[in-house]
Amino acid sequence: MGKGNKPQGRARRGQTARRKPLKRRVQPPGPSPKQSDIATAATAQKPSETPALQRSSKQALQGTKRLLSKLVETAPTGIVMLDRAGAVILWNQSAERIFGWKAQEVLGQFPPEVPPERMSESLRVLADVLGGATFQGEVHRVRKDGTAVDVHMSGSPLRDGRGKICGALGIFTDVTKQKRAEQALRESEERFGLLYEEAPLGYQSLDPDGRFLEINRAWLEMLGYSRE
Repeated sequence: MGKGNKPQGRARRGQTARRKPLKRRVQPPGPSPKQSDIATAATAQKPSETPALQRSSKQALQGTKRLLSKLVETAPTGIVMLDRAGAVILWNQSAERIFGWKAQEVLGQFPPEVPPERMSESLRVLADVLGGATFQGEVHRVRKDGTAVDVHMSGSPLRDGRGKICGALGIFTDVTKQKRAEQALRESEERFGLLYEEAPLGYQSLDPDGRFLEINRAWLEMLGYSRE
């Protein structure tokens, strides 16, 4: 190689050497450290929170069931539940008080308070309720000791969680005293009416305007009037 020849590839004095551009390897985008930490923390917390929430929900449900059971058991009205076969599945304390039978005596049996002469009527009402109808009315029943009891009964279908009719619900209010008071009042009015009409003295009743309301037979005979 001669002295006058300069090596190839070297930059001459005053010129800037050119470098080949470097190729940078691009990594695929990934979660930032903060996002990754959050995702990891959430994943780590989820298994421990889920059982706690489940336990809390279960306890709340159990508490609600206990409360409802207590309300039914201590309700002032008799509450009786029957399955589709007509057997007693619930008989609360007021039902015991009204009819005289304890719950353990009637569970699994047809309601014992229905007298034989009312059996066909009771079965017809039960069939209607199991078909989706409701019932409201006064019915005649008997207590365990054989005495009569008049109750106002409200009957409605009992449905399961899917809305399917699974039995019948009956709510009973003892109206025996009320019925007896009404009967005594009617009898008293009848006796008073008889005494008023058959009295040997003349009696009359007038309204505030002086018009006759009642006139007994003695009054008519004394004055010679007819009732018309």
